[in-house]
Amino acid sequence: MVTVPPTRQRKGVADLPLKGGGVKEGGGLEYALASFIGLILAAILFTPAVLLGTGPFWSAPNYPDMQQHLSAARYFLHDSWRFPIFLTTLIMPPDGVSVVFLDVNPLLALFAKIWFKLTGLTVNYFGPWIALCYALQGAAFLFLCRSMGLRGIVPAIVCTVIALSVPEFLYRYFHLNLLGQFLITVQLGLYFWAVRGGSFRAMSWWALGLSLTTILIHFYLFAMVAGIYAALLGEYAFARRGETRTVLAHGAIFLIGTAVLLVASGYLHGAGGSTGFGYFSMNLLSPFVPQDSGVLTFMHDMIDGTGGQYEGFNYLGLGILALFVLALFLYRHDLWVLALRYRFLLILMLAFTAFAISFNPMIGDIALLHPFAHATGGTAATPAAAATPSVAAHPAGIGQKIRDLIFYPLQQFRSSGRFFWPVGYLMAAFGIVGVWRRLPGPAGLAVLAVAALLQFIDAGPLRHEMSAAIRSPAVTPVGADPWVKLIAAHREITVLPSMDCADAQSPLIPLFVFYASESVTPTNSAKLSRGPKADCPGEFGGLAQRKVGAEEIVVLLSPPIPEATIQAMPDAADLCRKFSLGYVCSRKWPELDAAGINLTARDLGPPGPMPYNPAESGAGHRPPVK
Repeated sequence: MVTVPPTRQRKGVADLPLKGGGVKEGGGLEYALASFIGLILAAILFTPAVLLGTGPFWSAPNYPDMQQHLSAARYFLHDSWRFPIFLTTLIMPPDGVSVVFLDVNPLLALFAKIWFKLTGLTVNYFGPWIALCYALQGAAFLFLCRSMGLRGIVPAIVCTVIALSVPEFLYRYFHLNLLGQFLITVQLGLYFWAVRGGSFRAMSWWALGLSLTTILIHFYLFAMVAGIYAALLGEYAFARRGETRTVLAHGAIFLIGTAVLLVASGYLHGAGGSTGFGYFSMNLLSPFVPQDSGVLTFMHDMIDGTGGQYEGFNYLGLGILALFVLALFLYRHDLWVLALRYRFLLILMLAFTAFAISFNPMIGDIALLHPFAHATGGTAATPAAAATPSVAAHPAGIGQKIRDLIFYPLQQFRSSGRFFWPVGYLMAAFGIVGVWRRLPGPAGLAVLAVAALLQFIDAGPLRHEMSAAIRSPAVTPVGADPWVKLIAAHREITVLPSMDCADAQSPLIPLFVFYASESVTPTNSAKLSRGPKADCPGEFGGLAQRKVGAEEIVVLLSPPIPEATIQAMPDAADLCRKFSLGYVCSRKWPELDAAGINLTARDLGPPGPMPYNPAESGAGHRPPVK
C-alpha cells in the first residue's frame, strides 16, 4: 500500500483511502437538468422533426453513411427472421450479409423489427437515437464526474456544457451510431465508483452488462467499453485478492457472452478484413492544436497528415485544455499517487493513445518514423489499400504471413484514431473535478464557468456546420424520381462496379441502394464496413459477356467502366440507356416507357456536385463557415 506523506495529502480526486471508502450518489435533479439541456441543444441543431425521425431530411439524407444506415435498416426490417439474427439475404444475395456491418444500430433495429412483425408499422429509430445520445451525453459525463467526487449544481452544469461541446462528438453527426459516446463515460464512471467506493462486485456486474450491450450498438464503442471493463477487473483483482475466483468468473462470463453475441448477431458471418490501419489514425497535434475553433477563428483547417486522419480528429477544445493543464499544476505533487491508484486505467489510456497514433506517428504532415516523407508524397500519404500487406504479392513468404497475422486484427479497427475518445473524456473529467476539488469556493466555480463558456464558444463553428448540413437538402447527381420507380419495377438491382471495386465512384453506391430500399428490391452491393469482398478482376473481366436478367435493372457507372465495354454487352444497344453517370440497362423499357417511367433531362445532363463525403480527397477539410 502506498503511503502519502501528511504534508502531501490534499483534498482532491484521490481523497478516499486506497482501500475501502464510499461514494455517495444522488443528484437526480442535476441528471435531469443535464438531460434536458442535451435535448434542447439537439432540437436546436437537428430540428424536432429530425429527432422524431420524420421530415424531408430522412427522405433525402445528404451523406452516404446516413443513406447506408437507413437502407440497411429497411432491408433488415422487411426480411424474414434468420440466423444469425441480423442476417438479411436482400443485400448481396444469395448468401446475404449481417447488417451489423452496415451500422444499423443492431439493438434498436432488433426492437424495430419485432415491432414491425407484430404491428406492421415501421419506425425510423435514428431520429430518437440522436435525441437519446444528446440527452445522455451530458448526463453520462456528469455521472463520471460525480463518480470522481464532483458535487454541486454549478459544476454539474459545467460538466454538461463541456460534454456537449466536445468537438469530436459534434463532428460525428454523420456517423449516427458513433454518437453513443455516453457508453464510454458511463463505463468510466462505473470504474471510478468501484475503485473509489470499493463496490467492486456490484460495479463489475453493471460494467459487464454494459459491455455486452454495447456489442449490439457499435463494435468500436464495444472495444473501448470492454477495455475499461478489463481495467476494472484488474483493479478488482489487485484490491480484493481474496476474491480472485469471483474476478475470474466475471471475466469468463464476459468472454463467453461476447463469443455468443458475436456468433448470434452475425459478426462472424462472412467476416472479412479491411484496410487503412495507420492511415485513419490520430495526428499527434490533433488533441491540442485548435481546429474549427470559434475562439481562434483563423485556426480552421483540420490537421490531417495522411488524408485519412479526419477519423482521428480529437481536438479537445480550449476550455478542456485549460482545465486539464490547471488541474495538472494543482495536483503536481500527487500525480504519482493517482497513477498508482488507478494503475490499470492509466495503462489502458496509454495503450488507447498508442493505438490511436498507430505505427505511423505524424506531427502535422511530418511522419516521425520517416521525417522527410510528407503527406504530399511518401509514407504519410500511402493510401489505405497500400498500407496493408497484400497476400497476393508474396503468397509464399513467411514474413508476409506473419505480418498478415499481425495486421488482420488491427485492420478490424482500422480507424484507430477513434480510440483516443476515452482518453479525451478522462482528461476533461480530471480537469473539471481536479480544479473544483483544489479550488473550492467562488474562485473555483468562476474558473469552471469561464472554461465552460470558452469551450462552448470554441465549438461554435462545428455546431454551425452540423446544423447547416442537417438543414441543407441532399445535392445529388441523380434525383430520386424516376429512380425509385425504375428500380421498383424490377425484382433486383445490380450496380457495377460494386462497392469494393468502385473507388472514386463508391459514394454513389449507397445512393442507389437507398433508392432500392424504398421498394426493398434486392441489391448486389452495399457500403459494408467489413464483410465479404468482391472479385474485382472477375467483375470487370466478364462484363462484356454479361446478359441482363429479365427482372433485373443494371446500373453501369462510366467511368470507371469504359463505354466500349458497355457497348460490347449482349443487346446493349436495345437494353442500355445513357444517363449522366453511365448507363442503365433493363429488358422492361417498353413497359416503363408506356407507364411514363423514363429518364428525365436532369438524369441525362452532366453530373452535379457530389454530397459531402469525408473519404474523398481533401478529407475532413470542410469549407469555411459563411
